[in-house]
Amino acid sequence: MIAAGLSSCGMHSLRIQVVKPAEITIPQHIQKVAIANRSFPSKKQKVENILEGIITGEGIGMDREGSEECVAGLVEILRDYPRYTAVNAGVELEGTGREAFPPVLDWEEVKRLCQANGADGLLLLEVFDSDASVDISLQDEKYKDKEGVEHVRTVTVANTDVKVTTGWRFYDASSMQIVDEFKAIGTKSWSAKGIDEKDARHRLPSRRETVKSCGYIAGNIYAARISPVNLWVTRSYYVRKHPGLKAGATYANAQNWDAAATEWKKVLIDGDNKQKGRAAYNLAVASEVKGNLENALSWAQKAAGEYGNGNANAYISILKQRMYDQQRLKEQTGGNQ
Repeated sequence: MIAAGLSSCGMHSLRIQVVKPAEITIPQHIQKVAIANRSFPSKKQKVENILEGIITGEGIGMDREGSEECVAGLVEILRDYPRYTAVNAGVELEGTGREAFPPVLDWEEVKRLCQANGADGLLLLEVFDSDASVDISLQDEKYKDKEGVEHVRTVTVANTDVKVTTGWRFYDASSMQIVDEFKAIGTKSWSAKGIDEKDARHRLPSRRETVKSCGYIAGNIYAARISPVNLWVTRSYYVRKHPGLKAGATYANAQNWDAAATEWKKVLIDGDNKQKGRAAYNLAVASEVKGNLENALSWAQKAAGEYGNGNANAYISILKQRMYDQQRLKEQTGGNQ
């Protein structure tokens, strides 16, 4: 997929969709995955959490809602790329309700849940815990009155940092092995200004919403660990300093990359050295957009080596990484991309 962009510094930008391989490779026989939330506290722990919430003033049930958003964030990404068929296991499992992993789920239970859902693996969110802090400070800022006269006033700034700890286990039902156990801590910050501390705190998003937001992002991040993901990346091509560059750009803007390449190749015949370097760079971009990474690398190397194009070396590194990623994708998908 391709999305057009804006021109800047004599270049047009566009966005293309690429596939980034998973951080780790999950065995190929795991195609259908049952997903469940095992981060809920036991009844005893639940009572303790409620009491803690009353004492500290924290919202009751925030971590539960945050963990549910975390699972939703995971499922969204998994369903965006066809590596797995993701299904809801339809159960709520007790965990610790804290930052610590619970004991490994009994393998008979793992197999039962997989069989009930026709799944090859069971993916559990086993840890979800949040923490937040608020810092208050004063800050001078300039403003203008109705007459345009500049003044300085002191405002109160409230900053909140939300920390979310998540932990996942990925169970392989057939081999009875845990193919991944992963724990991560993520933080996100929000800031708000007010006339006083109460006003500034009031302008911050509620902790419940911040925990849900962080949970959703955490689910997205873990999905990219175990599954390839679709990403948008930006590329640019030259449009100035030669009529052929401009003519080719007109075709490229219309996504007619063959016609664009024809115009840019003409620049290699009658352009000066700098213009030829730009044309070769553009031809590399055209080749990448069309999916021919080897050809793209060849043109980028020509732009850098023969014509000294200043942007080509960085682009060469990008293309080499993409070629490496393509090989990893073949390994992770069994050659089906």
